Amino acid sequence: MLKGSKFLALLFLFLFLHETINSQSFVGTQSNFSGYRSLSMNPSLMTISNLYFDFSLVGVNVIAYDDYVYLKSSDLLKIAFSKGEYKPHYENKDCLTYPNHYSKSLYESFDFNVFGVMYDLDGHQSVGMSLNGRAYTSAKDITYEILEMIEYGKEDPRYHEHFASSNISVATMEWAEIALAYSNTIYERFENKFDVGASLKYLMGYSATVANVNQLDYNVYNADSIVVNSFDANLVYSLPISYEEPLTSNSIFDNSLIRGYGVACDFGLTYTFKSNTKILKKVRGVYNKSKVDYIWRAGVSLMDVGFINFKNNAVDNYYHTSTPVIFDVDAMSHLESISHMAGVLSATYYNGDSLKSRVDDRIRVGMPTTLRLQFDYNIYKNYYLNATVIQPVRLFEYSVLAAPRLMMEPRYESEYFDFGLPISLYNYEYLRLGASLRMAFITIGTEKLATYLGIGDANGMDFYVSVKIGLSKSRKMGCNRDACWSAASFR
Repeated sequence: MLKGSKFLALLFLFLFLHETINSQSFVGTQSNFSGYRSLSMNPSLMTISNLYFDFSLVGVNVIAYDDYVYLKSSDLLKIAFSKGEYKPHYENKDCLTYPNHYSKSLYESFDFNVFGVMYDLDGHQSVGMSLNGRAYTSAKDITYEILEMIEYGKEDPRYHEHFASSNISVATMEWAEIALAYSNTIYERFENKFDVGASLKYLMGYSATVANVNQLDYNVYNADSIVVNSFDANLVYSLPISYEEPLTSNSIFDNSLIRGYGVACDFGLTYTFKSNTKILKKVRGVYNKSKVDYIWRAGVSLMDVGFINFKNNAVDNYYHTSTPVIFDVDAMSHLESISHMAGVLSATYYNGDSLKSRVDDRIRVGMPTTLRLQFDYNIYKNYYLNATVIQPVRLFEYSVLAAPRLMMEPRYESEYFDFGLPISLYNYEYLRLGASLRMAFITIGTEKLATYLGIGDANGMDFYVSVKIGLSKSRKMGCNRDACWSAASFR
């Protein structure tokens, strides 16, 4: 068995594979055969699962989304088939941009499941456990002129004017988590069934960076002359590097794995309107029926309620000015280290004082909390239609955010085969068409199938793959006539 430090090193190695290909995919989480995966949507779904035991061998989920730059989907395929040798060019540009002046957003996430397990105790109670590595990045309300000046340069005379913005948020955080989950049927009478569930998570933070720009008002006169009229912002970070070492130094990286600890929890409630009055029971390890047959079910969950306190190598900077100051563009172009950058910014906004911006040596960063609503309708036998709403909730001043979205998924499910066609509306605006497939122990899925087929814009990526062993309740049926008949019949 790996020792603790080596195990965490391996976990965080997977964690950082998200560099550029990175909001969590929920394809297949509402299937009655999803098992432990339902923990990522609503922990109360465990007691409704058709599985009595589920064990994950590995699971990887990568998603990226932005609403500023994109490639043509046909070029994405050319890049893939040329192994990266093909370089698209659009009028001397490497990518295209959406032609509007709205604020822009970016959401990226990487979830690596080291293992996950779920077990049904008695037909009314289930327990679960998982160990995961996660990395989230979010950028919200980035004003268009900032992005365009980065792309086209401050020399462009189109941007030599006055700009004002507020409530810009950029955040990234990487961590490992151990989660314990429990769900219970608290009420079941006639066709009505209520299940509740909760997860408790112990968090180990690897790194975090958050920039909150509460107010920014400035004039760009030319490429070398920027006057900041007012500025109010926080810049906090806890990184695996030395802040004093030059950015080009080979010894800049810090080998320690954990810079903070925290806790989080999930809560979920599901109401099921059953198609009959039979109650699933487990007596002496044997079930009296194979599953909970229902017409529809509805659930609500509050996920990732928590935070990580970073105390190791953590810095909290606050910058403020209400009088015009000249921003030193040249100094920002010749930064030698992270400390040098913080000092230059502090001197700019505090009359030459390079240390005044630093207000604390610990930071608290909130998890990507979301409120989720789920509705699942049994159309006929093994055919279902699911609808899900995911809304991010910001609970702390410094937080990473998940992507808001709507999703509808028609699906077919059975013990050895699931197939679904999820239709997603990312950020309540951009349409995605995907597909998910489970064959026995292997599941693959994406919410961007259309993009991979060369249809639409390529403004991100999405894929999910897992290998797990799930044992159906139908395998532990009693041999009396009623039980056997229930296992073989449909509603």
